[in-house]
Amino acid sequence: MPQEASLSILALLRQDLPSAPAADICTDIPADPAVCERILHADPAYEGMDVLAEHLLLSVRSRENGPWKRIPEQVFLDTMGCFSSFVREYFRSYGTWGFDRGFWTTRQAEAKLFRIGTLEYELSDEPEEAAKKETVKKKTAPEEIRRQINLHIPSDADLRPNCVEDSFHSARAFLAGYFPDWASLPIHLESWLLSPALEKLLPPSSRILQFQKYFMLKSWDPDPEDYLEWVFQIAGGQRDNVQISKLPENTHLQKAMKAYVLQGGKIGVAQGVLKEIL
Repeated sequence: MPQEASLSILALLRQDLPSAPAADICTDIPADPAVCERILHADPAYEGMDVLAEHLLLSVRSRENGPWKRIPEQVFLDTMGCFSSFVREYFRSYGTWGFDRGFWTTRQAEAKLFRIGTLEYELSDEPEEAAKKETVKKKTAPEEIRRQINLHIPSDADLRPNCVEDSFHSARAFLAGYFPDWASLPIHLESWLLSPALEKLLPPSSRILQFQKYFMLKSWDPDPEDYLEWVFQIAGGQRDNVQISKLPENTHLQKAMKAYVLQGGKIGVAQGVLKEIL
């Protein structure tokens, strides 16, 4: 975690949550009263730090006496790395330290999402819209329909085939050991990385195109603009004012994608299911 962000979190813990377990480790770190005051009064310069502190505490408590308690320490630590990543991503987009992923990190804090190697696996029991309609028709809710493993790609994921395949194999082994009811379920991915449009923008040797080959494409929605965040670092809160013509061209993908979109092309997001890896 970047030092400035860490100090702001610790300041908040010491002032606002003095009885929390994590606050006990903060006693040797000087708390800046001005920082505390700005955080507690929702200063935009520290947006979301109170939520970040809350979710970190929830994670610590879950590790001490909750669903994380029985999970290997390395998986816990790797998964918790998301908090530092999200703070850095916020800084990259806005130029200040903040946190805007509170809607997402309850999954990590409650041990419903795990980073295994370079990729993340979410155990979701939320039915898809199609499953909901089918449930209404049949008046039953088969467990296989309700449970689904969702794959997520962290911004620092290494998409080299050996890293990807190691993650797939390790995830299956992890699930078999700790969540056997989930171990054989299909792994689903919804991402801009599966967009068929990328074949027009990248060379065949691209790691992204190699990654696509692991999945059976199920559908493609051309309208979502997720690529703005993951390729151009334009956060969701900045999209209202984005001008495609002013997007950066620092990488081959940025340059090719910008030209493609300016000509009316769509990137969108696609859904796929992981093929079995032997």
